[in-house]
Amino acid sequence: GAAGVMCGLETMDGEDITSVTAALAVADEIASPWLQVYPDVGNLAANGLDVAVELRRAAGRLVGVHLKDARPSEYRRVPFGAGIVPFTEAFGALAEIGYAGSFLVEMWNDGAANAMATIVAARTWLEQRMAEAGLTQDAV
Repeated sequence: GAAGVMCGLETMDGEDITSVTAALAVADEIASPWLQVYPDVGNLAANGLDVAVELRRAAGRLVGVHLKDARPSEYRRVPFGAGIVPFTEAFGALAEIGYAGSFLVEMWNDGAANAMATIVAARTWLEQRMAEAGLTQDAV
């Protein structure tokens, strides 16, 4: 607390913190204002959860939101738009709860020569989903 470092419990694949509910339970047990939640929308979707519902549960407790696409049991290297994450609905839920924090976009390069073009395309695609949801650039 004295250093002002905020920590967030990420929702993961696997068997530990797989939902916002699980992350909140741990944060509430520790009961520190410096420990909140950091949902990963790809992990939530691949875990079979309703991403928008999960994000609404995190209202007022978000330290950031992790953006990646995913498929059931496939948590990595899914191109944006090729997975099951309902990004427009997720961004709509964040707009509803007044989220104005940061986003981290998770991607893998794996040595691709066109990495910068892939990054630019991903950002553009995500910004289009944000606009569809009414999550304005002023809020992000």
